[in-house]
Amino acid sequence: MTALGFSTPEEAVGQPLEIRQGTLDYINSGVIAGVSEDYSYTGVFEESLPLIMLHRNLFQFCLMVRIDTSDPDGAMRALSAAWAEVFPDRQSDFVPLSSIYRSLYRNEFNARSLVLVFTLLCLIIADLGLIIFMAFIIRRRTKEIAIRNVNGATAGLIVRMLNINFIRYIAIAFAVAVPVSWLVLHGWLRRFAYRTTLDWWIFAASGAAVLIISLLSVSLQSWRAATINPVRGLNK
Repeated sequence: MTALGFSTPEEAVGQPLEIRQGTLDYINSGVIAGVSEDYSYTGVFEESLPLIMLHRNLFQFCLMVRIDTSDPDGAMRALSAAWAEVFPDRQSDFVPLSSIYRSLYRNEFNARSLVLVFTLLCLIIADLGLIIFMAFIIRRRTKEIAIRNVNGATAGLIVRMLNINFIRYIAIAFAVAVPVSWLVLHGWLRRFAYRTTLDWWIFAASGAAVLIISLLSVSLQSWRAATINPVRGLNK
């Protein structure tokens, strides 16, 4: 609408419009029937240009229909019946718009699945390594934990002592991972004309999730070591 020089939809509707392109089988002239809201019709990889929707004889059998999502099967039966009544000699071929978008963004859907799988694998492997490393640390400090128990240290203090180093390591890893992740994601998002923003809470939530999973993994072993009989600990 703005590209044609109109400032409001009311100003545009009812105005004549001439198309000076006869080789594409478009109508030569017409009257503006309506103005739609702006929307992306090219996808998210390139910005949409001003769009005029008009009739072309080559695509007179092509149309877009919004169906009732609460009863899609019934809507498709009604649409097929209407099509057979209007075009009895032409076979209908309905394609859901969702399948078109899924085909358009097939690489992105595949990349999402791969990233999800490898993220879970990395998280599991890292968590198992953390559990094994914590078991090694506790085994080396068994007598120290027993002596602290004898001297009146509570289980909470011992758990905090054993976990504090892991929290420092996780904080260092988080400080290194955030800028690297931001650079990778920022470079990936530059492929899109319409992109989301990388808000700070995404990284904060990821760090908090990793911290909680890590603490749950090591705290159980720390608690068992802190509550063991000191005599057994000293005899090891």
